[in-house]
Amino acid sequence: MKYLIARAIKNSDNESSDFLSINNCGAFVDTREPILTARPHGRFDYQMIYIKKGRILVQENGGKTTVKAGSVILFRPHEQQIYTSLRDCTFYWIHFSGTSVENMLSFFENRFYEIGVLPEIEEFCEDTMAAFASNKTNYPLFCAGKLISLIAIISQKIASDIESEDELIGAALLDIHKNFTVWRTNDEYAKMCGLSKSHFIRIFHKSLGMPPQKYRAAVAVREARHLLKSNSVTSTASILGYTDVFYFSRVFKKFVGISPSEFKRKYDHWN
Repeated sequence: MKYLIARAIKNSDNESSDFLSINNCGAFVDTREPILTARPHGRFDYQMIYIKKGRILVQENGGKTTVKAGSVILFRPHEQQIYTSLRDCTFYWIHFSGTSVENMLSFFENRFYEIGVLPEIEEFCEDTMAAFASNKTNYPLFCAGKLISLIAIISQKIASDIESEDELIGAALLDIHKNFTVWRTNDEYAKMCGLSKSHFIRIFHKSLGMPPQKYRAAVAVREARHLLKSNSVTSTASILGYTDVFYFSRVFKKFVGISPSEFKRKYDHWN
């Protein structure tokens, strides 16, 4: 196993007030044993990880997610970082901060994305290590420019992936919004898209941030808020295809925070 690292400053966990500043970068190559990183309170800076080979197990919100090769992971400042690189893993990381970073990373809405082969990050780490070692004039500016270019490449890969996946589930999304009073199974939605049930659910959840049926319920509740203005709770539930008004009330309260009857009373009071 090879361990490569370049540090910009002695205290590599630094929150910079500059436009963009790289604290350090490095790589683990062909890990022989699992390597645990545990930072319960995170760091002051951002950390981006790219997995070239193998898998990394990320722990958060009481659960664990296995992130495979070809994926990029982002930890923002003060976010818990507990992850384990499994055996035979090669991954690169970059620690950076600055006043521009959050705007640059506005596209990064999830913890990780599968983006495929990314040789640019290897090139970035190699060039940055060489620049840090040379300590030539304006090397921080050179490295910052390389990082901006790398972030732009990752942004394009993520946007392209999201667009292609949105196209795959487009038929189901159109049906959910157009026929929100008709309840369909995930099998039916998957057939509309020409996908297997498991593949459809995985892509849908990744693209929309929630499972198909939860998204379907969210759309129905949004319509319910309008219907309740001129209909009873029972009528609204029936219009939306709910045969059990009590179940409809539970679903509504889960999304809105109050029951449909309470929502209706407040609306009637305001008007």
